[in-house]
This record gives sequence, C-alpha cells and structure tokens, in this order.
Amino acid sequence: MPTWSIMLRQLVLLPLLLLLAGCPFDNNEFPPAETGLQTFESNGVEREYYLLLPEDNAPANTVSPSVVSSGDPDKPLLIALHGTGGTYRRWTENQLGYDLIEPVGDEAVMVFPNALPDANGSPQWSFAYDFEFFLDLLAHLDRRGVQYDPDRIFVTGHSSGAGMAHEIGCRFGDIVRAIAPSAGTLISTECIGAVAVLMAQGENDALVNIDIASGARRFWSLYNGYDNTVSVAADIDPCVDHSLLGAANTPYPVYWCQHSEGSIDDFSGHRWASFTGEAVWRFFSSLPPKTSGVNLTDPPPGGGNERARIPSDTTITFTVRYPDQSARPLDGAITLYDEDYLENPTFSIPSVFLNTLWPVGQVAAGDTVTYTVPITFFVFSGPPVEFPSTWTLSINVYVEGGTRPTPTAGLDLQYQQLITFDSMTNPITLPGVIELQLARCFLNCDE
Repeated sequence: MPTWSIMLRQLVLLPLLLLLAGCPFDNNEFPPAETGLQTFESNGVEREYYLLLPEDNAPANTVSPSVVSSGDPDKPLLIALHGTGGTYRRWTENQLGYDLIEPVGDEAVMVFPNALPDANGSPQWSFAYDFEFFLDLLAHLDRRGVQYDPDRIFVTGHSSGAGMAHEIGCRFGDIVRAIAPSAGTLISTECIGAVAVLMAQGENDALVNIDIASGARRFWSLYNGYDNTVSVAADIDPCVDHSLLGAANTPYPVYWCQHSEGSIDDFSGHRWASFTGEAVWRFFSSLPPKTSGVNLTDPPPGGGNERARIPSDTTITFTVRYPDQSARPLDGAITLYDEDYLENPTFSIPSVFLNTLWPVGQVAAGDTVTYTVPITFFVFSGPPVEFPSTWTLSINVYVEGGTRPTPTAGLDLQYQQLITFDSMTNPITLPGVIELQLARCFLNCDE
C-alpha cells in the first residue's frame, strides 16, 4: 500500500514537473486562474469545482511558457466536500449552515468540488472514482498554476463529504496534512501516513449515529498513537483533545467535538453545527506544515494500523455467485437487521455492523467465490446482541458507480436471509451458494 501511494503522489507532481520543464499539457495558453466555477476532465468525465482565491493574491509569476500563477505559495489549500444531494453552492452561499468561508477569509486557497450524480440522480461521493478525482484535482491545480503550500493541504466535509474526507485522510496521509469531517465516519481500517484529525459529531444525529462515528474517533486516536479513552478539554469549544498536549505541541492531534444541536425527529441533528466552521479553521490554522525529513508513508510514532485494528469476534464463511450482468464489484459490507425485517423490509439503518469493508478481490460477473470474513458485533442502534438470537443477515457488495453505506437500487448487489447466532465466538458457515441480486429500491422508485 505505501508503494501505491508513493506512485500516486508522483503522478500528482508529474504534470507540474513537466510544466516547469516547458512542456505544457495543452496547446492553448492558460490564463491566470481566477475565483469562480472551474471544469476539467477526470477519468474521462467532466468535473466541476469552485475555486476561491485569497483577495490578497501573491504577485503572479510565470510558471511555464503557458501558465501564469495565482493563489499564494505561503497559504494552505483547503478542500471542502459537500454532503449528499448538494453542490459547491452549499459553501459559497452558506446553505444549511455551511459557514466555512467567513472564518477562513483570505488565509487559504479554497476549493469546493462537486460530486457526480449517483444512479438515482443525486450528487454523491463515490469510492469508485473520487479518489482518482482527488489526485487529478491536485494535478489540475498545479497545471493551472494555482499556488499553495503543499505541506498544508486540508480536507473537510459534511455527511457523505465527511466520510470522503475520512477516507482521503486515510488513503493519502502522505499528501494531506489534516482532515476535519463533520457528521461522518471512517470505513477503511488500513491507512498510510499521518494526518491531524478534528471530528464534529452530533448526539442527535439520526443519519450518522454517534456510536458508529465514535468508531472513527477510536481508530484515529489509536492510529495517531494516543489513548482513545483519555482526553482533556481542547482549546476549541466544545472539543476534547486526545493527544493531551494540544495542537501546538504535537503535530498530529486528534480532536473530538461532540454537540447536542438539532433534533433526531427532523434530522437537524445531522447538520453542520453552528461552531464547526470556526472550529475547523482554528484547528487547521494551528498546525505546522508536515514534518520534514521523515518517511511520509509512516504513521505517527506509537500508532499505526495494527494498534488501531479492532479484534474480530469470529468469522463467517459463505459462497456467492455474482450475476451474469453487473458492474465491477469493489468491496462489501455485512450487517444485521431485526428478525422481522426479512418479511417487512423498509428503508432503515442496520441494527448491527459485522464488517463494514471486506475485499471481494478480482472478480467479474458470473464468478462464484468463497469468502471467509472476520466479523465483530458492533451495535449501531438498539440493545446489545443477545445469544442465542435470530436476525436478518444482509450481505452487500458495492459495485463501480454504486453508493455506500446504503446500496444503490438496481446497481449494487445484495443478499438477505435469517440467521441465528448461538454465541459471539463460534465460526459461522452459510450453506450452499448465495445468488447475489440487485439491491431493491425503497425511495424515489419508478412505479
């Protein structure tokens, strides 16, 4: 994994190196980048982002024969990712309380990308292509001559944008300096490099339960070398600091900012909280540049993936057959619903997560594959799991172009059956061959 990340980092820097050598990517000269909506091509698809440059831009200089610089090489780059169904306008127009621009002011180069529509037509971040988009975006900014401090790249986001901010920090910890997700959680369990982390999370969040978000709190605290059960009041209210020493004394602190704003009933507890914009920028601006003279793929001292890994309770073994017609499978998740869910399915959140990310391997439509997957009984909502007890087991496989954690109807793959657990530790084997089906639709379905 580190080797892969280094290669990606080189790909990000390659366009700039070629420009400095006098080999522009386009035949037409680039005008200086200006504040406003921008487009470029990533993975064969036109993508959009809004660029907000500081008004006190550094003096322009010629980056290459075809590129004139903009931005400021002494200021950080801040990338902010909107939630599901949104656009960059949530940031630029302060929709739904996205109050980030005012506290940042002219102290950073800001970029607000747009997600692509999912199969239901709603803008949604995707594991299938948005990691490549992130790297392409950095390369495009370099190609356009947008200057910023490459040792201070910050990523924040809300809801699904928060989930993507978590994942970008995990996958590109050798590039990103810090992340600040709000109302989102981390799915991956294998990260590289080191990032500082601030997480804002509501107690009344009906969409991202605080218990599941706390899983990310645990992971980042341990991964960054701290004790996830020990914290002190941070210098930013209402946050606590797991690094104990504060952002001024440790390069990769982990802040947890729990609040009680909003309500569960109207989903307002899921919103970007009133303090978040100010807290995010105070946190980011307090951090020194990435530590020089170290291997950027290494985790913080005393931390790392092994320390953060949750021991599994047991394993589940099953054999699945992929449909003859399906998009490319990427990874899967295994969850539990109440026993009566199988006969009365509704659009709802699983009660228990057994494994949020298991690799499906190099498989194609029509393949039959046997998996043995480690599982942990992580209660998302409701009382602890009792033994013995019967549940609706849901096996989800996410495909290229689909969405997680809720599978995209008619695109992602799914299988459900009743299962009885006799104990927490006995290995489980499902008999026969499971025929994966296209995920069913619950919302906005065509009649």
